[in-house]
Amino acid sequence: MKVPKHHGKDGGSEGGDETNNLTTHMLDWAKEKIAAGTTELPKKEQAAPKTERRQTGTLIVVAVRGDAPNQAQAQLFEDEADAKRFVETLMEHNVDQERIAILRGKALEMNVTYRPVIQLGLDGDPRGNDDQDREP
Repeated sequence: MKVPKHHGKDGGSEGGDETNNLTTHMLDWAKEKIAAGTTELPKKEQAAPKTERRQTGTLIVVAVRGDAPNQAQAQLFEDEADAKRFVETLMEHNVDQERIAILRGKALEMNVTYRPVIQLGLDGDPRGNDDQDREP
């Protein structure tokens, strides 16, 4: 049984090879949460009004099907209705509800800094091997 891929608004499938490493980490994390039984959100003491609010951020739907990473899938959604439809599709394709995790994420700013690497050498030799430094 193959889980259908979600297609973005432009018709292409979302995700790709460059996100494979992040997806693998997210899938491993979701498997741990599902195994621990911590995928349910805590209950609020006061019920919120039943009006549907659109919240900002990205929804991440993770479906785990087995122990191998190639049997799991993570999809990103900007629209809550699209995420709901995707979960419905997963369930129609016999993915158990306990194997599906829905997470809300927000992009974070990233600051990358580099440390300078210093190499000393004479006459273009970065190892410092120069005939002038050798004793006779």
